[in-house]
Amino acid sequence: MKKLFTLTLSVIFAFSLYAQNTGLASSQMSAKQKSDNSAVATFTKKALKNKGTTATNYIDESFATAIPVTWTVTTTSGTGWFWDNGSQNGYGQGCALIDSDLSGGLEDGFLTSPTVNTSGATALILEYNYNFQKFSTNEPDSGWVEVYNGSSWVWVMGYHADSPNDLPQPESIDVTAYSNANFAVRFGYTADYCWHFEISDVLVFEPDADDVGTASIDFGDQLTGAFDPTATVQNYGSSAQSFDVTMNITPGGYTSTQSVTSLAASATQQVTFANWNPTAGTYTVQVYTSLATDSDHNNDTLTAVVEITDLSYTNGTIYGYNAYDASSSGLGDYIVTVDKGTGAQTGVALASTNAFLSCGDYVDNTIYGVEYGTATLYIVNGNGMTINVGAISGVTDITGFAHDALNDIVYLADYNGVGTDLYTLDIPTLTATMVGNISATNLMIGIAAGNAGELWAIDLISDSLVSINTTTGAGTFIGPLGVDINYAQDIGFDRENAILYGTLYTTEGGLYTIDVATAAATLVGTFTDEISMCAVAANAPVGINETQANTFTMYPNPADNMITINVDNDAFVTISDLAGRIVYTSQINTSANISVADYNSGIYFVTVLQNNQSETIKLIVE
Repeated sequence: MKKLFTLTLSVIFAFSLYAQNTGLASSQMSAKQKSDNSAVATFTKKALKNKGTTATNYIDESFATAIPVTWTVTTTSGTGWFWDNGSQNGYGQGCALIDSDLSGGLEDGFLTSPTVNTSGATALILEYNYNFQKFSTNEPDSGWVEVYNGSSWVWVMGYHADSPNDLPQPESIDVTAYSNANFAVRFGYTADYCWHFEISDVLVFEPDADDVGTASIDFGDQLTGAFDPTATVQNYGSSAQSFDVTMNITPGGYTSTQSVTSLAASATQQVTFANWNPTAGTYTVQVYTSLATDSDHNNDTLTAVVEITDLSYTNGTIYGYNAYDASSSGLGDYIVTVDKGTGAQTGVALASTNAFLSCGDYVDNTIYGVEYGTATLYIVNGNGMTINVGAISGVTDITGFAHDALNDIVYLADYNGVGTDLYTLDIPTLTATMVGNISATNLMIGIAAGNAGELWAIDLISDSLVSINTTTGAGTFIGPLGVDINYAQDIGFDRENAILYGTLYTTEGGLYTIDVATAAATLVGTFTDEISMCAVAANAPVGINETQANTFTMYPNPADNMITINVDNDAFVTISDLAGRIVYTSQINTSANISVADYNSGIYFVTVLQNNQSETIKLIVE
């Protein structure tokens, strides 16, 4: 998959975003923008299998200054593997690199170690650090690792998903089963104009017999409230071990010790500690293992600083995610707020997600956002904190997220590679259930729900606003937006003022209001950057009155032929059915007679917007 979008001055923007009208066979999505490549990232090696004092090294190559002549580079197509000082893609240290973007075409080749005799090892571990970046997760593995077992090469690891934050990651693989007198390891890559694969710190060793440690602290920034903290421990040695693991949290004096029994060599185990109920504040978490015969204490202890905060938002505010810092504002990958009057953005905090949040909405006093490429759901707090909730199951490529507050239903738009499907989402179980196909050929890049249960989408292909039937999922085109939208963006509904907003991107980003009757998008103001989540925090949606409204009158109700609506000022009237389909829209002045004679019998919702206030009443048609 290629990077695609040549804009003005022939600059190719590598956005982590969506593309329009590219003619691609797969997902019409562009590559991820690497905004920090001009600066060398700081990186400290995090060995998962930190060798102890009696470990035996068979291969130990950092690639700090070169690819040694003892390593073999085999190139089938392109430039092949070469040494880089870490600046080409922001790796931060010397590494071996193969880069299909740099060559602009097919790269196909191997990087192979010298052979070593590991036949005497009772256990054998392969460890390395890597950074893998790829255009589309829909493609098969294009980076992989193999070991030679004495007679053939054996696949032990494959990569098809981006490394988090485009930075090196540690990998550790138990290769004891393949130990032999002619052991070797090789790194393979094949891709056509599809990013890169970087390798450093390759280590093949026989570990100590007795070596356990803390692999990870499995929680980060959290909201206030009780929960059971967890951490993962690992047996880095070659013998099964039983040991204790302790978690201390300060301030507050929290401590909890748990026992791990007969953890096999190379195995990991997540440990659950005693319940913790913190108040808002900053805490230091320390986890350490205790084994009397441990030969390496360097990996026993991990420490992390976590922020505990209350859930809080500024009512009526638009919260978004800056996916591409086109203006060099310094707000790339920030949670931002967008001023509804001017369109100006304000940075709140740098997000802790692995990729950008492509869409989101305000659900029961909480903003949720969905991470692009992983379908991971995050809570987005008003202070910019992002909290991983978990991966959503049953979907392919989420492009829209909306909450129907009237019926308390969360909807997802999911791009299936050809068209877009509508799903409902159960947040507690993270399970998506398909409703139906919105469009067989179009890409809905954002969805939003109205006060009366309406559901809208914006289509990236036709630059149109679409009404979605929430019963069948079918989409009906309302009309053109009047702007040529490109890449990632979103729409969000202001429930208190009944206004549909869009953080749209044309050749630059801007805040727009969208007329739900005509689909016309009106620019409020530009923020230049690309904001890919648009969630409007509202204390409570405008309610649905059963029989009467406070700001207008309507009669008769029930009706079978004609209704009359009286208002105090110029107003905009919308009538929608239970499925969210808009059946009537009009601007009225003081009074209007509206025929409902052709409506099917059932329940409808009449929404009147006047003086920037919206109210909805239920209408029964007999």
